[in-house]
Amino acid sequence: MDLGVLPDDGAATREALAVAALQCNAVITTGGVSMGRHDHVKPSLEQLPGGRVLFGRLRMKPGKPTTVAVVENSAISGASDCGAVPRQCMFFGLPGNPASALATFHLLVAPALRRMMGATPGQAKGHVFRARLGLPVRRDTLRTDFQRGIANLPDSQSSSFAQPAGGAGPRSGSFCPLVTPTGGQASSRPASFRGANALIRVPSLGEQGPPGSGIAADRPRVLPAGTMLECVLIGNMGVSGMNGMSGGGIGGGVEYGAESPASPLNKQQSGRGESGLATNVKGGSWSSSSGCSGLCGRDLDL
Repeated sequence: MDLGVLPDDGAATREALAVAALQCNAVITTGGVSMGRHDHVKPSLEQLPGGRVLFGRLRMKPGKPTTVAVVENSAISGASDCGAVPRQCMFFGLPGNPASALATFHLLVAPALRRMMGATPGQAKGHVFRARLGLPVRRDTLRTDFQRGIANLPDSQSSSFAQPAGGAGPRSGSFCPLVTPTGGQASSRPASFRGANALIRVPSLGEQGPPGSGIAADRPRVLPAGTMLECVLIGNMGVSGMNGMSGGGIGGGVEYGAESPASPLNKQQSGRGESGLATNVKGGSWSSSSGCSGLCGRDLDL
């Protein structure tokens, strides 16, 4: 369901979020989560009866002001009168910049929704793989940077699948895709997602790189081409020379079905929304071919 566009008004924001909590299992907002005087989402969640903000800032780029909260809807005035089913509603407050909203949806929201619908933690995260940089990339001083990129399989290796993240470096002759950033990575630039099929996890200064990457906490400041990094697959991976979103390559889809006994949502027909104010998640059965995948420095224990 879509609750529309809200004015920059605290009372209107609180009222809309309360209505959403009574009707939905999960709510997604975009904008209004930063520190300005017109950013009302975070204080509204804190002020809602039964509301609790889990975190309101992340050391990641893009997506620093991302906010995640839970609301016990039974504490909201009028819950019993409107027949609302008592439950805990998840709120995902995403930044207003389009690239930030898209990146944080892939990294945080999609995995959480999958988990709510009965996926195992491994299924919920989607596919994380390792690839070599096609271009040099500068590390951020303070924040882990998830750069949008295009990953391709070398022609001679296109029948192999990606080495799981966290393993030793690729062996001679083993699969090793190449990933290249899409250009300017400003959070206000949605064009950085044009053709992107991967989010490249670039460690900040102070972070160690993945095993075998050669990245120390304090060096190098600029990662040279060929550096091995972890990536999150968000689309189909084609062979070299093809657009990363074209068919015929490796898909990033995750599937799981209504037979999952762990689903807390009673195996009803599922629904999925990726934009707008509110999303009602009603199912324990969902199949995705879009490849939304999750990787962040903080796991959500759902």
